[in-house]
Amino acid sequence: MSSTRTDMDPTEFIDVIKNKHMDFDPYTAFKYNNSSYILLGHIVEVMLRSGRPIKEGSENIHFIWQVAKVLLTF
Repeated sequence: MSSTRTDMDPTEFIDVIKNKHMDFDPYTAFKYNNSSYILLGHIVEVMLRSGRPIKEGSENIHFIWQVAKVLLTF
């Protein structure tokens, strides 16, 4: 079995996956893939570049954890 790797930045990756049909509803099953980690990493990167502080106990950390819980169920 061969696979073709295509390197792309997170924005290109989001464009590729944003309209893909999910295999199941969130929280109903689990299937491992790296897509969620790429999306979560991109969210953190954008937040860091915004210049707003990200510190423990802040609304930003709460937001990141809420997003992570949803993304990591896909």
